[in-house]
Amino acid sequence: MLDPMYRVPVRLTPATTDYMKGITDIVGMLTYERGTLRLECKPESYILPSTLSTVEFQLADLFEVQFSKKWGTSTLGIQPRRMSVLDGIPGAHTDALILKVKRKDRNAAANLASKVNLDLSEWRLEQLDG
Repeated sequence: MLDPMYRVPVRLTPATTDYMKGITDIVGMLTYERGTLRLECKPESYILPSTLSTVEFQLADLFEVQFSKKWGTSTLGIQPRRMSVLDGIPGAHTDALILKVKRKDRNAAANLASKVNLDLSEWRLEQLDG
């Protein structure tokens, strides 16, 4: 049986040092399938031209994926093992990528984070066993 694909629509806010701060938000789709976490995103702007960019994370690149549900907002935090993995992603902070999730997509985001973390744990155990 094939693993189902997990999909969550997300929104990024550019970092304060990013030239796009205040001009645009970045919308995208986060998917997880067969050990690959893929973020496809593009700026949502009427001023700047928008191009679709895709970033893929393998399990070896990830440290943790956290889902946080608060009263007003929900977020997915992607913490990589190396900061260089986040190069070229608008809205990425120095140590993590914080993605906003709409209320209707909270369950899908929680399921995605759980599945990624489960696969990460299994991958780490396989690495230990050699």
